[in-house]
Amino acid sequence: MGESETYRKFAEECRRMARNALPHQKAILLEMAELWTSLAEKAEAENGCASNSN
Repeated sequence: MGESETYRKFAEECRRMARNALPHQKAILLEMAELWTSLAEKAEAENGCASNSN
């Protein structure tokens, strides 16, 4: 499993937990999901750049 796939799984897990969370917890979990998704996108972009430079 690649780095970006791992980050996306973490994001999905945060979203799953947010469904049953209290409102203040839900906000934090959804923010964490957004950050994990951003990291996944960054990892994918970096891997794409590395591939293009070979």
